[in-house]
Amino acid sequence: MKIINAKVFDTQTKCFDSRTVFTNKTQFSDISSDDIVIDLKGKFIVPGFIDMHLHGACGADFLDANLDSLSKIATFLAKNGVTSFTPASMTVSKEELICAFSNAKNFKCSENESSFEGIYVEGPFISENKAGAQKIECILKPDEKFIDDLDAASGGLVRTVVIAPELDGAIDFIKKYKSRYNLSLGHSSCDYKTALESMDLGVSELTHSFNAMPPINHRAPGPVLAAFDSGNVYAELICDGTHIHDAVIRMMFNLFTDRLIMISDSMMAAGLEDGEYALGGQAVFVKDHVARLKDGTIAGSVSTLYDCFIHTVKTAKVKIEDALIACTKSPAVKLGIFDKVGSIDLSKRADFIVLNDDLSINSVCLRGKFIS
Repeated sequence: MKIINAKVFDTQTKCFDSRTVFTNKTQFSDISSDDIVIDLKGKFIVPGFIDMHLHGACGADFLDANLDSLSKIATFLAKNGVTSFTPASMTVSKEELICAFSNAKNFKCSENESSFEGIYVEGPFISENKAGAQKIECILKPDEKFIDDLDAASGGLVRTVVIAPELDGAIDFIKKYKSRYNLSLGHSSCDYKTALESMDLGVSELTHSFNAMPPINHRAPGPVLAAFDSGNVYAELICDGTHIHDAVIRMMFNLFTDRLIMISDSMMAAGLEDGEYALGGQAVFVKDHVARLKDGTIAGSVSTLYDCFIHTVKTAKVKIEDALIACTKSPAVKLGIFDKVGSIDLSKRADFIVLNDDLSINSVCLRGKFIS
């Protein structure tokens, strides 16, 4: 199709350009393969969002270990502008994880479902002191056979592995797997020095920055500033208005610029009403758009990545261009899929969102076809 009169976001220049966009079947092209012409009358076109860290939505969870749940999640995400995703596991038994990872191997997205780009392994190689909503009784020291078995069960779909670098065996684990996976520091009590050492050895990401890790202190700067000083570590951030104060959101965009990745960290209650749900085998209570365990611990979010984007731009007052990079190019680069998604460029998958002037979603195009 040929799309005219659109303001198109360019991830390289970080600007909106008035230009024509062509698609040829499932990809962006330099010429249309048919006679369909769509006049967007000045609306915005932005790349499809990429959520690389979420657990579930619409009453479904990745750990349900059934194809219907993955389909529900992928359908919900696509309707809300997330055209690619890597769902996250939790710290549960190996048997439960093997079931979920084996199930993922058999998932093939349908026409109206977001593209499944791999698995995010959150736990069990984490600190008991920073377990958050993870099951303490299932926490383990870094175990090479454990991760090899999970990856084998998934058919090689593991993309990101969370690790607390202060654990016994963590350094050897990092050295072995740094070229195979994105290794992400998370659910950790480590100090600045340990964090920076782990990053020098191969850790390249922060899992939901500030949450389940030491804060920034002027005499103990912690892992967030270690990531900043490293120069090449990406930082995830849950910009839902609950997990991170708006002033800290602005600070993180100033510190990390194009190394910031917005994530939703959504659980199964996303898209549903307040009530009781579950996450990683634990009861979660959602009230006033906040999900908590019985003891009050925040347990994931109930926001979509698009919700986080809107909050970041309209409430936290971050530039729309910077927020878009954090939802598109940055996660694509970190996942190693920027060659096929994350920008509106020739030969990439024709995944994009049409936004109205108020930034509400007008429609979503998924692999060259409008689904809404």
